[in-house]
Amino acid sequence: MCNKVDRPGAAPCVCASSARFRRGQSGQSLVEAIIAMLLVGSIFLILAGALFTVIKVTTTNKNLQSIDTGLMTYGEILQTQVPYENCSASTQTASIYQSNAEAFITGGGAEPTKWRLPYTDGASMVTELTGLESWNTTTGAFEDRGASFYKCVSPDSGVQRVSYKITFGGVSRTGQIVKRKSCRVDQPAGCPPA
Repeated sequence: MCNKVDRPGAAPCVCASSARFRRGQSGQSLVEAIIAMLLVGSIFLILAGALFTVIKVTTTNKNLQSIDTGLMTYGEILQTQVPYENCSASTQTASIYQSNAEAFITGGGAEPTKWRLPYTDGASMVTELTGLESWNTTTGAFEDRGASFYKCVSPDSGVQRVSYKITFGGVSRTGQIVKRKSCRVDQPAGCPPA
């Protein structure tokens, strides 16, 4: 405490506090700060990984849906827009189907053995023929010619199974269609078996 003495001409009394203000130790230590940063970083990494997984699964699902649409679309093109080709020992029937489907899809533009489907995801979706089997009337089954899938059994029975593959977003799927020769009432001899 300061004792004040009133003296004439004396300087005013300045009190010096004997009690010093002490600061509390309420701050964080370095170890606590590092642990907090590790916890926050771990939580951030877990959330980022979960977000990445959701994005990847969503993209893969979208690609699979696009491929399924492509399989149906391409199968319909082969079935309805590409005319039936008779098999013979010298004709590469699968190549003819491929050329006709390519001409239909691209509107006449040329790409060697692969082509793209004409819808949104079709810009990067690639399709190709992978096989052709013809119906063998003797065995009553489709006959696979193995490596020479460009040729089918002659004489032509009027029924063929065409296999194709679609690739999109790093994923491939395969499909098949059965083509039947058109049958005319006035020429039943050329009709395929029922």
